[in-house]
Amino acid sequence: MPITDQLAGFDDYIESEIAAYNVPGLSAAIIYEGEVVHMKGYGLRNIAENLPVTPETLFAMASCTKAFTAMSAAMLVEEGKLDWDTPVRHYLPWFKLYDPVTTEQVTPRDLACHRTGVPRHDYVRYGSPLSRREIVEHLRYVQPNKPLRYLYQYNNLMIVTLGYLVGEIAGMSWEAFVKQRILDKLGMSFTQFSVTDSQKSSDAALPYSLEKNLDEVLLPSLRAKRSGEGSGEGFIKAIPFRNLDNGAPAGAINSNLVDMMKWLKIHMSGGKYAGGQLIREDLLKEMHTHQMVMPLVPDMPGYGYDEIQRVSYALGWRVQTYRGRQMVWHTGGIDGFTSMTSFIPGHNMGVVVLNNMNHSNLPITVTLNIYDRLFGLDVIPWSKRIKEKEDGFARNAKAALEKRAAARKPNAPTTHPLDDYVGDYWHPGYETLTISRDGDSLNATHNGWIYALKHYHYDIFEATNSDIEFSVLAPFIMDNAGKVSEFRLQLEPLVDPIIFKRKS
Repeated sequence: MPITDQLAGFDDYIESEIAAYNVPGLSAAIIYEGEVVHMKGYGLRNIAENLPVTPETLFAMASCTKAFTAMSAAMLVEEGKLDWDTPVRHYLPWFKLYDPVTTEQVTPRDLACHRTGVPRHDYVRYGSPLSRREIVEHLRYVQPNKPLRYLYQYNNLMIVTLGYLVGEIAGMSWEAFVKQRILDKLGMSFTQFSVTDSQKSSDAALPYSLEKNLDEVLLPSLRAKRSGEGSGEGFIKAIPFRNLDNGAPAGAINSNLVDMMKWLKIHMSGGKYAGGQLIREDLLKEMHTHQMVMPLVPDMPGYGYDEIQRVSYALGWRVQTYRGRQMVWHTGGIDGFTSMTSFIPGHNMGVVVLNNMNHSNLPITVTLNIYDRLFGLDVIPWSKRIKEKEDGFARNAKAALEKRAAARKPNAPTTHPLDDYVGDYWHPGYETLTISRDGDSLNATHNGWIYALKHYHYDIFEATNSDIEFSVLAPFIMDNAGKVSEFRLQLEPLVDPIIFKRKS
């Protein structure tokens, strides 16, 4: 079937999906039989100025950056300077994790495929002023929840560590290595490492979010008006760019369709490019090979359906079968942007989809729709499936909040006046958290994130932040003299609450 027939109606489909998802703009590119057959922007990169998305529009790639970090490590493997299975402490003698046994045994491969036993702990770095080395040094203070190599657990901090290790071995920054060894050789001249630089571009997408209150966060079926005007359903709002410079190896690359097509082609060609061989083919193939089985967690879009099987993490990429064909892919999500890069080994097919909206599953649904078309299969209504699943999760979350509210004891006041809780609190891994007065309530501020503290009962408060869909119960603890001495906040849901000790 001619590719024009396979993509018939594709533009109309994209426009309808953009409207349904309330995404300002999107760009999509397709490689078929080794050639770029589609590369186009849709919608707006800037709503206020009515600027369209083009193939050159820069978007934040977020976690699609991880494949670049894995590639840089594999290049050092090729040079004999790094071994995937030699402990990290061989290269960084000062490196330390919370668990001493894991400290001695963890390898670069473990870092790259998320099997260190340490859950995300993202708020150690997210918004933090820590340097990249300081982030790595703080790993010794964050609690694991599983043994080494026991379970896949996505962890940005470990990819930051891998990128830092690349820089230390290479004698330059991770950014300089990736630019010299990958971007410059492939002619990826648009690609940048910081939103500080991308914002200077004349063709960069702005990040957007759906402005809503916490109840609306829990009901994702409520869609925004694309006009940007307020309504009962919320409205699309431009939000600040998120600077990820200190954790760049995990998610700071900004790129566009033009450059990402060059990036995908190197993975689809066995490492060959116009200038020769970028990396040895066997090392590239290892990056695309199953390393750690990923559990089919219920909140992961698309999972739980027969079409998706054998899901694993490789080295900087995820690997699965989609409708019986192996698919190598990764998604990315950061404030105001989501993305997806993917290819089908052995079929010379690849897809990149980028958009500028928070928490959007649109890159996933568009990507799967494209592969359905390219293989001449019946098109699966992925958007309908995922939205139904989202609404189910939302109902469960709302029911959990209602159950929590019902357990509240309404006549149980705090043991102290609110001013007694005000002050700075500290954790060695998470650093400083500040409690402040906000009228008749309190706020907790950590790394720029503000959590509204509403009294629940006794010395327990509800800590909420609608921007990150966060809502937990957080207690203050007294010492033997009755003075407020600790604040406990569940910043990592898979371990005990983070204990911030009072400083002042």
